[in-house]
Amino acid sequence: MDHKIDRESKFRHSFEEDKEKVESDIELSSPERPYQPKDEEEDEDEKREEVKLPPIFGDRAEQFRSSQVSNQELSIIHNKSEINILTPKEVIEQDHGEDGSEEGNLLEVKQKEKNKFKQHILRILDNMYYTIFMTLITIYALFGDDFRLLIFEKNVDPYFWGFTSACLFFFTLEIMLSSIAREDYFLKFYFWLDTMATVSLISDIGWIWDKIVGNQDFSASNAQQASQLARAGRGARVGTRAGRIIRIIRLIRLIRVVKLYKHAHIALAENNEEGLVEKGSHHENEGTINRSERSFSEARSHQQKSEKVDVIEKVPHLEIKDDLKIPEESKVGKKLSDLTTKRVIILVLAMMFSVPIFSMTTYREENNSFVFGLELIDLFSDNPQGDKFQTAFNTYLAEHKDIRTPLISLYVEIGTFTQTWDSDSVSADRLRFSEAEVATIKGGDYVAIFDLRKNIQLTSGLSIGRTFFVCFVLAAGALFFSKDANDLVITPIEQMIHKVNRISQNPLDAVEQEENEALALEQAQEDEEKTKKKRKKKKEGPYETVILEQTIVKIGALLALGFGEAGSKIIADNMAHTGDVDPMIPGRKILGIFGFCNIRNFADATEILQEDIMLFVNEIAEIVHSVVDQFSGAANKNIGEAFLLVWKFSDEDQTFDKNTGDLTLKDNDRVSQIADMSVISFIKTIASVQKSHKLFKYRKNAALKQRIPNYSVKMGFGLHVGWAIEGAIGSDFKIDASYLSPNVNMASRLEAATKQFGVPLLVSGKLFDLMTEKSQENMRLIDIVTVKGSSEPVRLYTCDLEFTNLKIEKPRKNTMSKQNKKVEKVKARIERNRYREQAFNNQIQVSAKFILDKDIELMRSGITDEFIDIFSKGFNQYINGNWEESKTYLDQVEDYKYPDNPTRLLLHVMEEYDFKAPENWPGFRKLTSK
Repeated sequence: MDHKIDRESKFRHSFEEDKEKVESDIELSSPERPYQPKDEEEDEDEKREEVKLPPIFGDRAEQFRSSQVSNQELSIIHNKSEINILTPKEVIEQDHGEDGSEEGNLLEVKQKEKNKFKQHILRILDNMYYTIFMTLITIYALFGDDFRLLIFEKNVDPYFWGFTSACLFFFTLEIMLSSIAREDYFLKFYFWLDTMATVSLISDIGWIWDKIVGNQDFSASNAQQASQLARAGRGARVGTRAGRIIRIIRLIRLIRVVKLYKHAHIALAENNEEGLVEKGSHHENEGTINRSERSFSEARSHQQKSEKVDVIEKVPHLEIKDDLKIPEESKVGKKLSDLTTKRVIILVLAMMFSVPIFSMTTYREENNSFVFGLELIDLFSDNPQGDKFQTAFNTYLAEHKDIRTPLISLYVEIGTFTQTWDSDSVSADRLRFSEAEVATIKGGDYVAIFDLRKNIQLTSGLSIGRTFFVCFVLAAGALFFSKDANDLVITPIEQMIHKVNRISQNPLDAVEQEENEALALEQAQEDEEKTKKKRKKKKEGPYETVILEQTIVKIGALLALGFGEAGSKIIADNMAHTGDVDPMIPGRKILGIFGFCNIRNFADATEILQEDIMLFVNEIAEIVHSVVDQFSGAANKNIGEAFLLVWKFSDEDQTFDKNTGDLTLKDNDRVSQIADMSVISFIKTIASVQKSHKLFKYRKNAALKQRIPNYSVKMGFGLHVGWAIEGAIGSDFKIDASYLSPNVNMASRLEAATKQFGVPLLVSGKLFDLMTEKSQENMRLIDIVTVKGSSEPVRLYTCDLEFTNLKIEKPRKNTMSKQNKKVEKVKARIERNRYREQAFNNQIQVSAKFILDKDIELMRSGITDEFIDIFSKGFNQYINGNWEESKTYLDQVEDYKYPDNPTRLLLHVMEEYDFKAPENWPGFRKLTSK
């Protein structure tokens, strides 16, 4: 009791110090600054094995309220991987049991020691060297006794019996260890089979078996001893017949072959998995282009090696590799395989047992010439000295000396008369009991001993062949019996699990890989049908498992489309864990470029187009999303006439400040290339919208032209860079995966400001600073403003573009097959990934698009250096407050580019102040609207 009080008081005393550290850490935790524990040294006395800290009590808060323990009595102790809370009472109970005594702790320690003991045994049983050793003695147990009888003489038998005794010991030890360590072994199927197989070894140990069945060695040196052995032979022959059945039991040992095969298969799978992990870590930074290429390779490996499909010709730049990959066996597959193996074992062994059990020779001996000849001799036993008796005796010798099982000893005793004959080639004492046949009549008065070694050797050879045959039957039976189930059910289920696991790891990447694999398989099947001239057969519909597998892929694709890149973590977390769906996971702070684009005159278009407005929006969305995807961006939200696009920076491109919780971008070429991609993608989107033949039809729409003269599809674009919280927005009824941040709102405000400035694109100064110098040269600073809700001035840049030079593209003939469309989609994705990797490795410069891209070159062909120079001079005077001089320059701008809306806006702003800058002019103005 005193020990409990001392421990609790000591515990409460140490709480305050831990609490202060926790609270100071929690103050750093916010949506903008994720929780980061302080890197402080802890005293050894403060380290605990198991309690743990929470900033929030969560589900256990009610438990603490109901107890009479205050919050100040909580024990907060750091652990390496997880954080929990325990009350002082719970801490004491952990050390002393629920009743406050040490009995609970003792039981727990004993249980842990028991588990450690079991784990140690399992490590021994699963050890490779142990497996090899048991494989060798199993092979001996299967074939050793047959080789003893086939090759070796009687004098080496004790060595074999000694080795077999050792095998009996090791097998018995293995059964005991497996019964202790393996949960599903003791008194189960394989336990009984192993036990029977081990017991059957007794029949191969002569020291034991001969005592059981009454066998005796042939050590006869004279006829009298041979007669005595013959008189004991009948009881021994009963044991010999029993041995015929016992020998069949040895076939049970074949189940060890099956178990060793399964063990080898698991080991190969584990080694393959380790190789894949090493290979995966080696290719981890190779980028998405290599993942796409490898996915084609994985799909290819499912085809037979005889199929020579040239996928590379249809989809260039693909490297098809035949990598060894053994997929992990599913629980259903393991269960079915185990059940099938068990049933095949029972079936094969039952058939083998039935042969001797239902054979008459097992129970009765058939008459043969051995006994019949002795009976003929006995017919003349009334005159053993006569010629007839001697003729019968000699005839018996002549007929049985040169047969396959030759006579080696003959003994006749009639009263006081005895006559014997022994072979000069072999003596009976050189034969094993099983190698000799003793024929006797008259209670041992007439005895003939025959040499059965050739038959025994033949029997041993056949026994070896039978063992191999049974091995083959077991393996083939287990394989073919389960083949249909594996092909139709298990393999599809394992493929479904593989697809679900892939989605849980990376939903977006999984969809791309599935599309690549599906395309490769379709091409393989199509080419196979072309190369093989098959008769036309009625095609059956796909099996339900195939439909289910395809449905999983479609669901994954829909999830990826619906949630987008922002929702990939939600999908992955819920797919990776069993239990209820939990979409409401905490947000994650990221750095990215956010782009907003908006369709102009959307309300009028909706009113006029009515049902066709969905097609109208989707046709525009197809252009926007495809171009953004081409330049490594991701579509996030579709809000009627507006679209939110995101270019996320990878973790390796940003640094985290533990003191402030801020994320900052690194100054490297990869960041600049992504910034260039975001601007180029919006410029290319503007060009694609203007050139689109699908959107050109709306220019001819009479209702639209009447409402809006000279109508054409126009859009505004805004780009900004900064942090945002990525996660789920909504409730359990409906959620959207998106981004929340003032920086996202800034992108929206920039898009809205394009209407005031009369330009299609506005880029913030922060994003401009990340761009490469070549791209910056194509941007024009048109104003510095503060937006609503922020006092920080924002530099506004635009890229001057003229649309009049662009021509409407010719309509494409819709003759492309569905498969060819998939090929084009995969090719576009591969080229995108390749372009991204080349840009990140500085093999190409994204800014080169300003020169090499024909559309961008045409749109900027009318922008001259004189125009930029005269505007810059006027703008600089505007910023410096010399508005009259600024007007002088800006009035000349439209002589070089007409019209220029930013110039007009600046002149309008200055005109409101009579071209005199306000007092204390800061060099920027407030944006008049959101």
